[in-house]
Amino acid sequence: MTLEDSATAVILANLRGDFGKFARDIGEIKTALAVLVERSNRTEEDVKRLREDTEGYIKQLRQDTENQIKELKSESETSKRFRWMAAGAGSAVGVVATSAAQFFIG
Repeated sequence: MTLEDSATAVILANLRGDFGKFARDIGEIKTALAVLVERSNRTEEDVKRLREDTEGYIKQLRQDTENQIKELKSESETSKRFRWMAAGAGSAVGVVATSAAQFFIG
C-alpha cells in the first residue's frame, strides 16, 4: 500500500464517519420534526376546543343577558303600574283625610 492509498483510506474512513454522523443528525431532525408536528396538531386541537368552549360561553352569556333584560323590563313595567296606583291611592287618601278633617272640624 502506497502513501496515496493510505491517505485515500484515511479520507474514506473519515467520510464514512461523517456520513454516519450525518445520518444520525438526519434521524434527530426527523424526530424533532415529528415532535413539532404532533405539538402543532395538539395546538390546533386545543385552539379548536378553546374556540368551541368560548363560543358556548358567549352564547350562554348572551342568553343570560337577554333573560336578565327581560326580567328587568318586566320589573320596570310592574313598577310603573304600581307607581301610578300608589299615586292614585295617595291622592285618594289625601281627599279622604281632607274630607274627614272638614267633617270633624267643620
